[in-house]
Amino acid sequence: MVRVDERLFSLILALISSRHGLTKDQILSTVYGYSPGYASGSSTAATQANASLDRMFERDKDAVREMGVVIETLTPLDDVDDNKNQRYRIAEDAYELPADVGFTPQEMALLELAARAWREGSLSTESRHALTKLRSLGVTADSQLLGVAPRIRTNDRAFEALRSIQAAHGVAVFSYIKPGDTQAHERTAAPLGLTNWHGNWYVLACDLPAGVERTFLLSRIVSDVRKVPNRTHERVVEDFASRLHSELDERAAGAEAVVDVSPHTDAARRLGSRYGQPLEGRVVIPFADLDLLTDELVEFGSDVLAVSPPELITSIIAKLTLVELQHTAGGRS
Repeated sequence: MVRVDERLFSLILALISSRHGLTKDQILSTVYGYSPGYASGSSTAATQANASLDRMFERDKDAVREMGVVIETLTPLDDVDDNKNQRYRIAEDAYELPADVGFTPQEMALLELAARAWREGSLSTESRHALTKLRSLGVTADSQLLGVAPRIRTNDRAFEALRSIQAAHGVAVFSYIKPGDTQAHERTAAPLGLTNWHGNWYVLACDLPAGVERTFLLSRIVSDVRKVPNRTHERVVEDFASRLHSELDERAAGAEAVVDVSPHTDAARRLGSRYGQPLEGRVVIPFADLDLLTDELVEFGSDVLAVSPPELITSIIAKLTLVELQHTAGGRS
């Protein structure tokens, strides 16, 4: 299955390179992304297969136009009533970058990395379309800078739903497990802003029953996020995401963990990527959530040793003891 961005890229190049344009049949039978599914002939099976490709092409035309790319439709004067002979093309002079705009290979590499970081969910749509247009203009990336691509982890269901509800000034309902609890509780909250902090997504929301703002960690949402029908929550105009990020920074400034990380291990590589620094030997890790840090460190087993603060050590011991008890109980059953 060809990815949408690859198919759009191929379509744009084909329409630019064809001086006199291409008919729909020519596009579906020759352009990468369509041609493997194209069926020649007039059988029922061929007609059905090509009808599916035709609908795909119509969607792709809309996507290309949303990028700001003008697709011209050329109709022969003697065939105005028959669209089979219509030709499609992109005028090259209408598709060039403005004279005062350009990107170096290094800048293009950064755009590539940014798009890869946002590659999950519907967030990737806009970035993929933008990159497709830039690549088709001949802007290339410095491949040496693309060796390590960031990845922003999202709880797919929760993130997309909260983002959509936030944009609509709506109210969300979801089940949430607080640290230390074993049972989830339903929350009714109006999402105000989402931010990624050290690889984890948080949402600042107004807890409506309590009438206060609370911060929720998306990975602790254990149900689908549902929008409350016909209910909105008005709020002041503010960059809530930036405020949430700043508050997490302030919270972490007064809470640091000292940890010994074994060099050349998975722990060193993954923690280094997560916190944006080489993490080998004795390191200091800022944290805003003791329970979250406990969960992160426990997964690395003996490759990580907590040195301080004491409450982190206690939390890790309690977590490991619980894991041992669960496995022991499971073994006896």
